[in-house]
Amino acid sequence: MPISEIKCCNSAIHRVGNTRQWKQALNLLARLPELELERSIVSFNAAISATGKAGPWELGSNLLNELHSLFLRPAIVTYSSRIKGLRKWTEALHLLATAKRKHLVADMIMYSLGVSACEGSAGSAGSAAWQAALQLFLEVRMLGLQEDTMLAGSMISACEKGRQWQWSLHLLNNFRSARLRLSVVMFNAAISACEKCGHWELALALLQEDMRVLHIVPDVITFNASISACEKATRWPNALWVLELAENQALQPDLITFSAAMSACAKASRWQQAVSLLHKLLSIHLETDIIMYNAVLSALEHEGRWQQSLHLLAQLQDQDIFATRVTYNALISVCEKACQWQHAVRTTTVAKTKTRTDVITYNASISACQRVERWMSTLNFLEQVGHGRLHSDVVTYSSCVSACGAAALWKGAMFLCAKAQQQQLHDSVLYSTAVNACSADGRSWALILALLFTAKADKTVDMDAIGMALTACLKAGREFHARRAISCLLGQADRDCHLALRETVRFQ
Repeated sequence: MPISEIKCCNSAIHRVGNTRQWKQALNLLARLPELELERSIVSFNAAISATGKAGPWELGSNLLNELHSLFLRPAIVTYSSRIKGLRKWTEALHLLATAKRKHLVADMIMYSLGVSACEGSAGSAGSAAWQAALQLFLEVRMLGLQEDTMLAGSMISACEKGRQWQWSLHLLNNFRSARLRLSVVMFNAAISACEKCGHWELALALLQEDMRVLHIVPDVITFNASISACEKATRWPNALWVLELAENQALQPDLITFSAAMSACAKASRWQQAVSLLHKLLSIHLETDIIMYNAVLSALEHEGRWQQSLHLLAQLQDQDIFATRVTYNALISVCEKACQWQHAVRTTTVAKTKTRTDVITYNASISACQRVERWMSTLNFLEQVGHGRLHSDVVTYSSCVSACGAAALWKGAMFLCAKAQQQQLHDSVLYSTAVNACSADGRSWALILALLFTAKADKTVDMDAIGMALTACLKAGREFHARRAISCLLGQADRDCHLALRETVRFQ
């Protein structure tokens, strides 16, 4: 059996495997017996490595079983090659344990692959995966193996995905003290760990101090994670500073960079800065998306800038960007806050034809009409909610009841309140709004008391509502009913309020 031919075939399997041609690698392995060549552990290692790089993950297990059936003894390289193709970190740990049981000494490559497998699942598997990675790392320390950059990077990344910011910083400093070559990827993972846990100061310290001292050049991912940390903490000046720092380093910020900066400004209601960032984004011809426009609209909504919001809607339509339900809800809300009920109504009409509206859409429209006492419009929108198979909530009915009250339609207010009760909607605001709507009519004192007793039964009675009810009774000359209401509505736990209201009745 010519050894040179076996080496040539093994080399061929290894070569096609490196080019991700796993099928050819398996074909060459299968043809070795036909060529009267013995399949060795080296042949199987090359084939397992090929399937781990590109092929279905089950093939590696099949090859491992076939290897055992031929009474070949797996080497540490065999297990390392198999770990590369595994999907589950638990299987990687199982293979490591199997290698130890066979008295094979795991090397740095195998431990690094094991940590990398745990790192890949640390985000979805919770704390178990990153703790397993930490355990492997501690084993490396106990065995005295020389740590490499692959292990260090995977370990910090596992801590980041497991939201273990303390460990990520500890390991980063540890590797730095050990004079291990640190990379921008490691710092990115550490900054991201701080960002996920709300420690924006530490994230900026890594960017501004540690990386500068070590002469490690930040990349776009570094700046994105740093800006995102500032965004989550609503530190908009710091977010803009990081963005400026990125531009000064001749880096081209991407959509994520600008989106995080805009979101930071939007959360702080800094609409001028958010709009300025959007214009800058358009000036450098980066493709925008609806998420960015929604962030800017959120900032405008908080400040009641309805004209700029409508202009922004026209702008995104010019760019063939489709507005979402979130977009229209923000537009209607800003019009409602600015008492621009007509624009709110028109925007709602457009939203119904462009996207799937929800109860929030109609609540904003109803509130806009209620503010200017357009009670017919509020009831029209309430009817549309039902036709759209949406479920009205307390906000919907409270706004409609308030609109009826402002128009002195106390019977309509009572009808709506009863309808809300039928839908099991019970809230102190709803009852107080209904009482306020009815209190303008001196003849409705009995209905008001009935409302309050219902509210008491639902445990949503409100002291202001009780005060309005007593005033209505006194105006109607029903002092006896007012006193009875005080006694029934207030228990011993409300003794101070009880006495105060009795004094109110006495002096009325």
